[in-house]
Amino acid sequence: MNNQMGMLLSSGIFFLFALVFLVTAEINKRITEKNKKLYQGKAQGEVLEIVKSGTQGIGGIGFNNRTYVVYKYTVGENTYIVKPLVLNSNAPINLKYANSAHTFCVTYFGAHSGSRQTNYRAGESITVAYLPETPSEHQIVDDKDKTFFCKGFRIAGFAIMSIAVIFLIVSFFIKNKQKHNINYLLYHTLPKFPAVWLAPLAKFFID
Repeated sequence: MNNQMGMLLSSGIFFLFALVFLVTAEINKRITEKNKKLYQGKAQGEVLEIVKSGTQGIGGIGFNNRTYVVYKYTVGENTYIVKPLVLNSNAPINLKYANSAHTFCVTYFGAHSGSRQTNYRAGESITVAYLPETPSEHQIVDDKDKTFFCKGFRIAGFAIMSIAVIFLIVSFFIKNKQKHNINYLLYHTLPKFPAVWLAPLAKFFID
């Protein structure tokens, strides 16, 4: 593999990575916009606490330095507590927040809204939009974590895309340099050979 092919391959790989980041951000944006039309109910809520990985039975290997949001909102007489999913029923967080007569726990898997580090603080007021038929189906209005996640992915996508473009441009410079070198070889360093015959052959291998 010559230098030009290496640059083109690198450009293609970076382009694919950039595409993944940009598509992921766009999908999240479209899902949020779709839910805005469905979630017509509105309720006031509050962030109860921010839980760090490795505490209250949350996280483990590979989940270091993550923070999780626990919040609540009330619809009628019912209160919904949203917390990270922990399979161990005896985990402190599951014992602390459990279902009761008018309290229902809703869990989410992984980082809150895709963000490893939450932008919320304990005691912060939030507005929740929910599905009137199923109040447990909800999303935070103007979710700061989701906004941060989407912006971060877009910035990363465009940054990686710029690297792909740089590699692509460099590959053309390498190609032109190779053509210059082969022409110099044919017309200056090999005067005994019919350069006119060899030039098309060299061009075939370069192109």
